[in-house]
Amino acid sequence: MSIEHNTISSISKLLNEYGREYQIIPNNEILSREYICDAFIYKKNVLIAVVEIKNLYKRLANKGILLNRLLHYANKVNASYCILCNDIAGYFYKANNYNNIENIEVPLSKLELIIRSIIEEINNLEEKFNPNEILSIFRQTKNECNLNNRQFNNFIDELDVDYIKNNISKLPDGRFSLSEEFERKFFTNMLLDREFNQLCRYTSLSSTIRIIKEKKASVCSIACMNDKSECYYFDQYINNIDKIDYSSLSPYAIKEINSTYISSCAEIESKDKLTMWRMYGNDAKGTCLIYDIDKGLLDNNFFIAPISYADKDKKHPYIEFIKKLLEKDICFNQLNIWKHFFKPVDYKDEKEIRLLYFCDDESKFKWIQSSDEIFCPIIEFPIDDGNNKYPLIIEEIILGPKCPEKITNRQQLQQYCSYNKIPKKVNITLSEIDNYR
Repeated sequence: MSIEHNTISSISKLLNEYGREYQIIPNNEILSREYICDAFIYKKNVLIAVVEIKNLYKRLANKGILLNRLLHYANKVNASYCILCNDIAGYFYKANNYNNIENIEVPLSKLELIIRSIIEEINNLEEKFNPNEILSIFRQTKNECNLNNRQFNNFIDELDVDYIKNNISKLPDGRFSLSEEFERKFFTNMLLDREFNQLCRYTSLSSTIRIIKEKKASVCSIACMNDKSECYYFDQYINNIDKIDYSSLSPYAIKEINSTYISSCAEIESKDKLTMWRMYGNDAKGTCLIYDIDKGLLDNNFFIAPISYADKDKKHPYIEFIKKLLEKDICFNQLNIWKHFFKPVDYKDEKEIRLLYFCDDESKFKWIQSSDEIFCPIIEFPIDDGNNKYPLIIEEIILGPKCPEKITNRQQLQQYCSYNKIPKKVNITLSEIDNYR
């Protein structure tokens, strides 16, 4: 018998002593999960621990990599405990939100002690929660942070006991989990301080022609960003660390990066602005795409919101608010998505509105070499008439002040859009800036 089989069997026998509410399920029995670890421990169908079993960690050389991968995964799926085993020892980690890790190492023969300590702690924590207590946490945090956001403050003020009862559940480890509805309302009220019906996006003329020719819009993995610090700004801020070593990222962390796709846009007031042309419109030789937002296509995988920037003193009040909730055992299930709507103050002039798409289905990935020479995946969406799957609908294309052969290109693009039957009639116009050469 393999060490994996023997260890899982031993844990299963031990869990049986505590009745049917506890169970361990080998990874190969969970068809919907990708391979991450060897087994999962549940209580009442709630995941509480992830288990990885390796033969001497392949001479211990890969222990650090395995541990980072396991802890990263545990945080994502809200598992409070990690158990990492080899032939001679068991390593127990209590992995709360954002790496508050308690580490205990015992001989494998004492693994039973680890399991029993987990169960004892969980049983002690599982009393019913008081919704008034949770409500006071949100209101107290609002008062402590004093955010200058009337909409978000009103959202917190309007929370009541019934909403808390119906949209927060207590996890077996004592933490409190927000429902998907609550979490989306929390972040949209925090970030979406006004309604958006139109956006604009600056790009090159060749990219615009390719969109019309192929009748496809695309979003690019955040790996294609030339400033990688942006990917982990939220994590660095909330953990108070200066830098993340990207060369040491686990395969799972890289996979998560390649599951998050964005299209960077700007508010409609930024259309046909010289600064934007120079920075993002191929030095004014490109185009500015004007989009209408089809909100009916904003499903559970699409997220759209303005970026929240830090203050001049590099403090980020919104992240401070979230951090205080995490410290009070309020956990978020989609923080790996929403964290990409926060950026340092250095980027504030961009006034970015970000469309984010989450997808971990590798069959949809198309690998390209980006304009910054980065090899990364993109995901494409059809935009042809009758088959549009993309929530940003091109309404107008503005040719830049330095666009070559503006008059001819305007006429030709107008004809080409009509010929290719993209969802609605697109107006091709010229920039009103005439003094930039």
